[in-house]
Amino acid sequence: MKRIGFLLIILCVFSFCGLSNSFANKLFSNFKTGIVCFYCDDINESIENVNIQKNGEGYIVETDIKNALEVSNNIVGCNGFSLKINKNEENIENFINQIEIIGQEIVSNIKIIYGYVCGLVNSIYIDGKKVNIEIAENGDFITIGSPIILGSY
Repeated sequence: MKRIGFLLIILCVFSFCGLSNSFANKLFSNFKTGIVCFYCDDINESIENVNIQKNGEGYIVETDIKNALEVSNNIVGCNGFSLKINKNEENIENFINQIEIIGQEIVSNIKIIYGYVCGLVNSIYIDGKKVNIEIAENGDFITIGSPIILGSY
């Protein structure tokens, strides 16, 4: 009986790890325009159509949303990403409705939502609650980050 339980735990861990990019991939394919920044440990130097910046020990890789899926397959140790889109993007309300909202605040006229969604592995804790996505509305733009927005709003 213990062996079956142990095998089930192992299976669940591997299944969960397989979800690591599922929501991000869905997110990138859900919007038509936007800029994506990946925060990663290492990169494949031959990635095309990107702007690469050294960031301490790691890199920030910036690309157009149309190139995001390909770029995500060429980075190592992704610690998070951010996506900046136009506030009038047609699918934004549908996207926000999929999130379990943990908290909201307004800072310097920027509306910020913290939440949790299945399919994103990187997470942090805010006020004792697990958070893996942050959304900031600033003027005409919305920035979506996971586990939080690591760049600017």
